[in-house]
Amino acid sequence: MATPQAIGSAYFLKLLQHALKSNPTALTRAPGNLVFQLGTASWTLVTKGAVLGLQSGIIDEEKVCFAMIATEDGLNDYLSGDDERIQRALGAGELGFHGKFEFFSAIFAPAQGKSMLSLRASNF
Repeated sequence: MATPQAIGSAYFLKLLQHALKSNPTALTRAPGNLVFQLGTASWTLVTKGAVLGLQSGIIDEEKVCFAMIATEDGLNDYLSGDDERIQRALGAGELGFHGKFEFFSAIFAPAQGKSMLSLRASNF
């Protein structure tokens, strides 16, 4: 089993896919795409058009309403749910959010009250 320090982008993507399955209407709330640059890889959550869902690479960058950029360490700090680690990662430039964060958080709305770490530990 992966430790919180070794969750990485692959696990984050599984969490994101699980959240989308649990809350399929979240995509309709976003006015544009959500982009995730995690380590050296990138994904776009396409919210409008023929190809909805999580796609590899950056697609329709002019339609982006939110972007998350993180190193692997910054992502692990975010997923830990520890405010001090998150603030350190933000201050060190290892984690960044640009645009309308509420659209990103809406995807995880069914899990409100749970930390990202408890989401990670849930059975999906």
